[in-house]
Amino acid sequence: MTDRSKLLSLMTKRQSLGLMGARRALVEMIAQQKSAEALSQRLDALLEARRQQAGASMNVAQLREHRRLNDQLAAEADRNRLRAQTLAADVARSVDELARADHKRRTLEDAALTARAHEQAERDRKAEA
Repeated sequence: MTDRSKLLSLMTKRQSLGLMGARRALVEMIAQQKSAEALSQRLDALLEARRQQAGASMNVAQLREHRRLNDQLAAEADRNRLRAQTLAADVARSVDELARADHKRRTLEDAALTARAHEQAERDRKAEA
């Protein structure tokens, strides 16, 4: 291995390590997105159940408390929906970046193989001479 093929091999390994870290981060981001979506759905279901319960007779203080809690649940559900949307956009961006990085890794890998083949051909040519 000459300097060129060795350098290309090292660059390929470095790119592969970076891809591994990026994939781990992507998996974590997807898990966070699913968690936010699930929490938002649970809050929506709870809010809907509380709204159906609103038909029960309550005094003014109970009605105010009921409305305050419903408002808080709705706000939290909205925050989680927004967080899930943000994470979905981040996931899409990360997938694109991973695709580009993987393409770069494959290109470096091909270049290293080509360099090794040229070096082997050069060694063979010199051995024949």
